[in-house]
Amino acid sequence: MDDQQKEQLRERLKKINEAIDAVMFGGQEYTIDNRRLRRADLGTLLAERDRIERQLAIIDNNGIFTAAAFWRR
Repeated sequence: MDDQQKEQLRERLKKINEAIDAVMFGGQEYTIDNRRLRRADLGTLLAERDRIERQLAIIDNNGIFTAAAFWRR
């Protein structure tokens, strides 16, 4: 993957994080001029953020992705 694609992923990640902040701190729905608007679903945004972060981790680690699993008793 070239640097341009990597930069596009980073920019997308930045926008996803801004959208997550908007939902978490501004609410899922809001009203402007008697119009009710709904932001993107938080679960969808979080899943997309995870997907982009995994892609960037793979790129940064030359195709190797590592993950940790923690089990509860």
